[in-house]
Amino acid sequence: MINTITLLLGFWLGLFSSSCATDTITPNVATPTSPPMGTPLLWEVRKPSYPKSYLFGTIHLGVHPDEVHPIVWQRLKRTKQVVLEADVLNADPSTIRNSVMLPRGKSMRKLIGNEDWQKLLKKVPHVPPSALDRMNAYGIINTLQAKAFKGQVSMDIEIHKLATESKKNLVFLETIDFQINLLKKLFTPQVLKEYLENDIQDQDTLKEFSDIYKQGDIEKLYQLVVNPPAKHMKMSPDKIKLLIDKRNRSWAAILDPLFRRDSTFVAVGAGHLSGKQGLLQLLKKRGFILSRYDPMQRRI
Repeated sequence: MINTITLLLGFWLGLFSSSCATDTITPNVATPTSPPMGTPLLWEVRKPSYPKSYLFGTIHLGVHPDEVHPIVWQRLKRTKQVVLEADVLNADPSTIRNSVMLPRGKSMRKLIGNEDWQKLLKKVPHVPPSALDRMNAYGIINTLQAKAFKGQVSMDIEIHKLATESKKNLVFLETIDFQINLLKKLFTPQVLKEYLENDIQDQDTLKEFSDIYKQGDIEKLYQLVVNPPAKHMKMSPDKIKLLIDKRNRSWAAILDPLFRRDSTFVAVGAGHLSGKQGLLQLLKKRGFILSRYDPMQRRI
């Protein structure tokens, strides 16, 4: 079985790893003869008397920036400010290192039990047991995922770098501390036990997500997260509310005045767009008109 939540949350530390690279990949912005992927998850956002803005759904890892339709990069360059989830690019390395450690006196071996502890040791023989024993669940899962995510280019980080180079005004919806605290709430020892007991295959999970993303099927992508098929491990309603719904409501309230202020390009995880509590519906309730880019008509 595939544990969707471990993949979604594991992306965050993968983003930080990607942010350490100094080279920027310049996406190909020339209009292609045929789009490199299906309909991009890009919407024009309009409201009377507001500047024209855009909302783009990203996949944090698994799709190279050159695979994204060039219209996305062209629209980003037209705007004056870029909005991202958090300033991962400038995260303090010591903050990240401390975030993966258990509180003093806690032992991961005791928290997950000897049977799963032995499975863990076999999976990461290069990490000293004493170090693993002090790490929290999402720190360990990130270590386990390192092979699957190795060499991946983060779309979010590339958007951040491109916005910085283009001297856009950068706005962040959340702080690094907020996201760290969220990870600590969601990445529990129980999640780690399920990860070990079900022998999660991160490369297969990443490919499934990226394939659906490339198809441009926003609803299928959302359903894979909140209502997955039997082979997936379903996320609880409480976790969906915490990871997606609650944050979406907060973001919609923040975005409204930002859209009013200046032309804006918003890039957030694609899982935040669809559903009754998705950003698309929440912005519509606030009076915005959203039009998705149609590559066949080459316009939005």
